[in-house]
Amino acid sequence: MKKFLVLFVLTFLFFTPQSNAQPSTKDTAYIYGRMIGDDTLVGYFYFTHKITKNSAEFIYKKNLDKDKGKTLNSRYYNCFEADSLYMENFQVFQFEENHLYSLIPLIINGSIQLFHAKINNRDLYAFKKDGYKAEFTKQSFKKQIAYLLEDDADLLGRVKRGEFGYKDIEQIILLYNESHPMTPVED
Repeated sequence: MKKFLVLFVLTFLFFTPQSNAQPSTKDTAYIYGRMIGDDTLVGYFYFTHKITKNSAEFIYKKNLDKDKGKTLNSRYYNCFEADSLYMENFQVFQFEENHLYSLIPLIINGSIQLFHAKINNRDLYAFKKDGYKAEFTKQSFKKQIAYLLEDDADLLGRVKRGEFGYKDIEQIILLYNESHPMTPVED
């Protein structure tokens, strides 16, 4: 009971509460796309900003006009793809054996992908490189950036000398991606 109470309080502190009501304007509230996981869904999605079962919930409709909508949990999916939005699922908080997951939008694509969300006035950054993904934290920034920039001694040196710091994450990733373009996948 104590663990549940602590997890509930921390969830409340980290995530801004939003309205629980379904949107009234279907055309603007739902986004057409694909939620990719073991059971990939294609259709219309509404992100409720509610946390249930330790992750963000969403409403899925295969057809806007006929479906009532099914409330699902994002922890069982890897990512969401739409024409103008891409989000991946990240573990953003851990308390003992409990994990909290959230879909975070991609803001920089390249050899290093950078994801960003503003949660309760807190900037949350996460990254993905060579299949490895994690949340950036101020406490482990130097270790994480050393891993990400291990093949760019010049940029890593600039970070170590203090030219760039945690507040410059976006600029660091942009500079890295400019000099390390993504390699196209060959068929």
